[in-house]
Amino acid sequence: MAENGFIQSSHCKKGGALFLYVLSAILASILCGCGAAANCDNETPEQVAVVLTFDDGPLAADQSLEGASANSVELLQPLGEILATLDRRQVRAAFFVEGSGNAEIGEQVEGIFGDGLRMIHEGNHVLGYHAFDHDPAIWSQTFGPPLYGRVPIREDLDRLVDYIDLALESVDAEREDWFTPIFRQPFGGSGISRSEAQTVVQERGWVYHGFMIDSVDWTDNTESDPALADGLPFETEAERVEFVRRRIRSGIFRNWDREVIDVLLHVNAFTAANLDNWIDEIETAYSQKANATILFDVPECYITTPDARVDRTLIEDLIRGL
Repeated sequence: MAENGFIQSSHCKKGGALFLYVLSAILASILCGCGAAANCDNETPEQVAVVLTFDDGPLAADQSLEGASANSVELLQPLGEILATLDRRQVRAAFFVEGSGNAEIGEQVEGIFGDGLRMIHEGNHVLGYHAFDHDPAIWSQTFGPPLYGRVPIREDLDRLVDYIDLALESVDAEREDWFTPIFRQPFGGSGISRSEAQTVVQERGWVYHGFMIDSVDWTDNTESDPALADGLPFETEAERVEFVRRRIRSGIFRNWDREVIDVLLHVNAFTAANLDNWIDEIETAYSQKANATILFDVPECYITTPDARVDRTLIEDLIRGL
């Protein structure tokens, strides 16, 4: 396997879904540019703030919600393990919350969803917004005039907010008390609907975020594109763990001079099992930077300053492999 974290895989599938993913990413780059990139200035310049961010929670993103209910406690097991690791390592993280994507299923899991939000809040982590429905037709591959693309985005975020409010009723909490107005777009804003999403989020007064390091820990998630996952350079579990490690390490070196850096992770069993080692990898990488200390936290400037930068290295590798 190449040190940059990508090689050609013998089982790579060049399917239509993979082509659309890459095409939408190219168009996003052309239409949106690289996006704003705000580097927060720390009071202590030699200190690096590493923001671990988790999409798709609080329920496990690698488990189907079909047939689930408020008694399906296994849906919170990955979150519980992730929170335990963060607590043990004294890490404060940000969680971008995703709804059920389906009104009927959402009602069935509303109680356990609220329990997951409570767990994150009680762990002193930041709760932000992601989407109600992770549908690429809304968030990644929309075609048409910008005003048209904003309509389904507005509707989806309205559904997300309403669902969160209902779930919080089950744990006797208010969204204004627990949630922070930060947002990450599904698929990281890699699709051509990014500018529309940024506009809608700005209307709501939320802070838009991309990510600087895509760990690619999402291949087990139920909403992942199988063709895209099959095009990645690993076949065994050990190779996949190593792939993520290399992604994190190379991402740190690409952003070596930044004082705040965020890492895209997901709430699933794979991440829960390996998070401790990946935190070790971050510490090891930064130990090579003279006079640098690491703060695993969500600094105030991350909450208040939008940054639309997206890690496109995976897309670039896929383009080279097509």
